[in-house]
Amino acid sequence: MSSERFDEAACLCLVREGNESACRELVEHLYPAVIRIVRAHLPRREMEEDLDQEVFMKMFARLSQYRQNVPLQHWVSRINKTQTRCLCHKAKLSFTGRMRVPH
Repeated sequence: MSSERFDEAACLCLVREGNESACRELVEHLYPAVIRIVRAHLPRREMEEDLDQEVFMKMFARLSQYRQNVPLQHWVSRINKTQTRCLCHKAKLSFTGRMRVPH
């Protein structure tokens, strides 16, 4: 699977079969998109690692729900945004990473 172009469908098949190498390749493929969303919404870099790990854990846990009717990266970005919102809510941050001001 180390061709010039990433074969997402083939990788997903291998991931669903439990292939650990394919899981690593999928994370490497999706990591730039995941971290871009995380960094856009969190104020501190310390939170990034926890959040990106949480996103990938949710992705693998819910992979059986992915129906391939949307691009994988879009599906993962929805998980990412949901997890980011949850973390921001717990940390009392707005979704953009600023402290929420009570009204």
